[in-house]
This record gives sequence, structure tokens and C-alpha cells, in this order.
Amino acid sequence: MKRNIYILISLLFTCFACTNNENKFFNPDRMITYRSNKIDDTLRSQIVEYDSLINPSGIESIDSFVVILSGQSGKIFSVYNSKTNMLVSQFGRIGHSKNEFIDELTTCQLSHDKATNKINLTVQDYYHHKLSVFDFSNAIINGTLELKNNIAYGSNEMDHYAFSNGTDDYLLYKSISSDGDVRDKYTNPPIICVKSGQKQNTIRLFHKTVESSCKDFVEIIYFCFPHLKSDGTKLVNVFSYTDLITITDLNSLETTGISYNDSHDFNYYQDIAQEPRQKLFDNLIIQNACYNISENYIIVCQDHKTKIDDFETMTTYDTTIRIMDWEGTLLHTFHVNEPLMRIAFTESTKKLYGFDLQKKLYCYDLSKYIK
Repeated sequence: MKRNIYILISLLFTCFACTNNENKFFNPDRMITYRSNKIDDTLRSQIVEYDSLINPSGIESIDSFVVILSGQSGKIFSVYNSKTNMLVSQFGRIGHSKNEFIDELTTCQLSHDKATNKINLTVQDYYHHKLSVFDFSNAIINGTLELKNNIAYGSNEMDHYAFSNGTDDYLLYKSISSDGDVRDKYTNPPIICVKSGQKQNTIRLFHKTVESSCKDFVEIIYFCFPHLKSDGTKLVNVFSYTDLITITDLNSLETTGISYNDSHDFNYYQDIAQEPRQKLFDNLIIQNACYNISENYIIVCQDHKTKIDDFETMTTYDTTIRIMDWEGTLLHTFHVNEPLMRIAFTESTKKLYGFDLQKKLYCYDLSKYIK
């Protein structure tokens, strides 16, 4: 697990080869800020029992399926039917053959193959700079993953986050980079590169980045979880330690920002960027713990931690679930009593699933609110 975190942290560098046909910056006028703390309701949970041998590292969803990712060699994927919460199939192995995975997975891309009407599983191979596409639909039936094809993408010395829906087109994302030596101040903003056919476009999300001599601090405040909409038309970036979500339209290359309270934005971090290292990290608070997407919705989970006295530091959770559409419009805000760290949403059955710190799996029925 730590290895994957280190790999993902290392993705927070930019500057990769991509034809620079477009270069549109994030426009502050396209920022949507929601300052209301109104809660629609407190969601009641149902505990979902799952295989006790599974050591969950992530959770994904598609159609009515909930997929638990695990580090267990013979059961990397455990597929559950969200209509019944019953186990459907288990498959996937760690190894070095063409149908195996060289490391534990914390995330993957599940998408529909329009040509075959099947589900594709796309996993990034960071070490070999390629995307591996598997037949997920057949694996649910026969319990065996089969590799359909590999998509190679160019890379320089530093890796990046890549996405594909199982086609040769792909999207590359990297967050920040430095001028000169990596120990110098960071100045280059995040970059998104989109390849569709022979056309390649580059999007820079920001005009500039927060400058600080503390490399780790800058990496963390730009740490985000990018995800591609299943039809390949939009990209969402949810920043973990910054009160910002960006949605980029990959046709117009315009980016919309969403904020909830402006309390920990990049201006805030710029003001404290030259403080001593320990003070910098004391000011880091998780803004967006995790999120999940579906065909029509973006669901963001926020866990707020609180210190209660000077002698003993205890952690309490005020967990908020926000549901918005792909235009950034806030539709619902819910409170849950569990400290969720990973979530998945099945749009067909209107159910939200989430793991807490003790890796208990909870289910919330949203059919009353989402029609």
C-alpha cells in the first residue's frame, strides 16, 4: 500500500512530451463557491458483510456491480451485486504473466466498450509506461481475466497518471514540476494532455503554482485524485488538502473550479509558504478525503478531524457527502456517522458504498434523493 502511495506522490511532477495545440488556463471567473452548510439529511448505514480474507485497498463501481480491490494474490477483484449485496465473482492474481498484476492495486478504470457492449478494466503499469486493458465482463462470468491489449504512451524521466477507456486514445495528467533541480522551488503548473486520434491538446490548470523551498509541502497541497468520465468528455480533479475541485471539458478545454468555503485555497498556502517546515505541515487539513464518479454524478466525501484538548489528541469525524453533477452544480449534501475513507456509487441501484478506517463496509440507500 505504501509503495502505491509513494508512486502516486511521485506523479506530482510535470513536463511531458505532448503537442501543444491548446493551452487554456483555469479562469477564476469560472469558480463556483458554495458557502452554505445546510445538510439535507443524515444517511443511515447498513453494514455489508464480505469475505473476511479480503484486505481491501480500494473500491470501484460500474453498472450494478461494486468491486473491492485487494492485495490478496488470488482475489484482487471481488465483485458484488449491489441489488443483493452478494458476492458474484472473485479473480485476479499478482504475478508477472500477461494476465497478472505486478503489484497491489488501489485504483483502476472501469468503462463500457461501445463496440462490444462489454466492460473494460484498464490498469496503469507505471513501470513500463503502458495501460493494460482486460475483459472485465467475461471475468465476472468465468473468473479469469484475459488481456485484450496494451496501450503504450510516451514518457520522459518522470511518470504521470494515465487514463483510457480501452481505446488507443488516452489522457495524461501530471501535477507540478520544478525549474532546474528538483530541490529548487516549484514553478510549473499542473498539466493535462489529451490524445484523440492524431490530435493532442495540452491544458494548464493554473497560471502559476505556490512557490516554497519545502518540496514535500508543495507536492502535498497539489495532491489530487484525477478521474475521467466514462465517455471521455470530462476530467475531474479532486484536491485532497486544498478546498478545490476542478472539472475540465475535454472538448472546449475549459475548466470550472468548485470550492466550499475558500478556507484552504492556494492563496492561503501562498501566504504561509515561507513559514518553517513544521508550521507548514501543522496547517495541512484534509479537505476532500475521497470521491467517486458515475455517468451523471460526482460524489465527494469530506472528513474533518478535530483536536479536543492539550493533553490528549483525539480524532472525531464530521463526515459530509456532497453530490454534484458534471457541470459542478451541488445537488445534495448529506451527513454520515462513519469516517469513510473510500467510496463507490452505483447509479443504477442508487447506492453509496464506503470503507471506514477499520475496513468495515457500509451501504447507504440514496434512492429517496436521486431519481
